[in-house]
Amino acid sequence: MAPDVSALFTLTAHDRSAIPSPDSDEYAAWVDAMVAEGERINASVDGWNASGTKHGMVEMARRPLKHGEHTAWASRTSYHADHSYEQFRDGLLKDHAPNEKAFIPMLANVERLQTFREGELEIWQNRYNMSFPNTNRDFVELILCRETSTEPGRRAFIVISTPIHEPKLKGHVRGLYVSVETVREMEHDGKTQLQWRTATCSNPGGYVPIKIVDQVLPSKIADDVPHFLHFIDSRPKPAAGTPSTPAPADDRPTAAAERPQSPSHQSTFASLRNKLSGRRHSKDSSTSV
Repeated sequence: MAPDVSALFTLTAHDRSAIPSPDSDEYAAWVDAMVAEGERINASVDGWNASGTKHGMVEMARRPLKHGEHTAWASRTSYHADHSYEQFRDGLLKDHAPNEKAFIPMLANVERLQTFREGELEIWQNRYNMSFPNTNRDFVELILCRETSTEPGRRAFIVISTPIHEPKLKGHVRGLYVSVETVREMEHDGKTQLQWRTATCSNPGGYVPIKIVDQVLPSKIADDVPHFLHFIDSRPKPAAGTPSTPAPADDRPTAAAERPQSPSHQSTFASLRNKLSGRRHSKDSSTSV
């Protein structure tokens, strides 16, 4: 019987003890269950409520709240014929957290806290420097990266991020997010294209109302698409069929020569200042924006 991993797809920071050791008999089944649940969530996006299209190519959607839920899920889906699977794999699957630092301006630092299996299952802490009046944020996430196969001859991968408990960092408000990101080769509009889909829910912490976060989330994660495409276009193109191999830790990217102004789903709260203008914010993290 497959392990129940559904709790790891909620906005709850879990203890590291919930993660089986890679040397244990349970590890492979646990990873398979995580991937299966992530793929189930992203497949269900087809039945979510459409929220419009942005940038002429990004389809946005929301998942209706279920009974007893207080946090909504949002998604974006886009199709790409002008970029290769290798470009997406090297930008999103390989070195996921360090690459994010290369194209998200507010992401000041990424630190790998623990490695369960290098390139597959790691814990990362991302620190964001926010402009006044926002308080700096940090997120501690378990990141699972796995190449998958949807059908013969069609490559695919998945990246799952889920919050992990870690002592709070002084001067930062701890945020939480769950994200399921899939890239797959598929037939679309009569030709083979890449489908890039992200489903996520987020709580930036502090004094930001969740209802406002839910309102802006689809639009903000849609903005990630053109910024990421700019990022991979600025890099040397990998050779077709190049195997995915994690780079040594010291060789992982930490910056890009030019960073596009990307918001990312983790930093959605930065766009809420106009909606929250006029409010006073304490320096105490419990009431910070």
